[in-house]
Amino acid sequence: MPWTKVGESTFTLAAGTTGDTESKSLPGPPAAGDIVLVVTACDSSANPADNEGKITTSGYTNVESTEDLTNDPAMQVAIKVMGETPDTEVVIKQDLDNKKIAGLIQVWRGGHRVIPQDVTRAVTTGTTGMPNAPSVTPITPGALVVAVGALDDDDAASSVTAPSGYTNLLANDTGLGSTVAGATVMVASKVLSAPAAEDPAVFGGTGDDTWRAVTLVLRPAPSLFPAKSGMPPALRAR
Repeated sequence: MPWTKVGESTFTLAAGTTGDTESKSLPGPPAAGDIVLVVTACDSSANPADNEGKITTSGYTNVESTEDLTNDPAMQVAIKVMGETPDTEVVIKQDLDNKKIAGLIQVWRGGHRVIPQDVTRAVTTGTTGMPNAPSVTPITPGALVVAVGALDDDDAASSVTAPSGYTNLLANDTGLGSTVAGATVMVASKVLSAPAAEDPAVFGGTGDDTWRAVTLVLRPAPSLFPAKSGMPPALRAR
């Protein structure tokens, strides 16, 4: 079956104190085998005790997780394949350093249940302009390439546009209206019919600060790509 976006949502978390968490409902809702993508970001922090926006719900795989940075935005990108009893919410740890957190969730159907990531994610950073996710080379036909960006300081979600050729844009910011203490997160995606190097263009928008960008590749379910003789059972599993 083709890739289907089951649902999406955005959220913000107020600054918390030690041990504070907040639950956010998963859109869709997701079914067994769906892949949940959660992205959070907040203003940079140099406090080694911080765990800004970290997911505490079990079963999530950290695609990218950064914190305790003096300039780059603190950021988490995580995915989870839903089991036979899908989650209805995700629990996220709030910030300890008086920073508001911006987050987003997308739920995708059509991914591989056993090996959800087609190749290792790629990461890059910049000091000006908008996030520009780096090049990756998927190995499976029909892979879903997801460009993810986090912008430090600036609240600029309303201005964000997808990289050229990408769709399913979702963006969110802290709502502080700030250019010194806010943050913006953004995702957009593209299906590649055949494996090839893919270098997403820069996200559009008015933000202009330090940023971090990730390119994540989700592997399609075996039914989405041609059968191969001798394919390991793990790849055939769905």
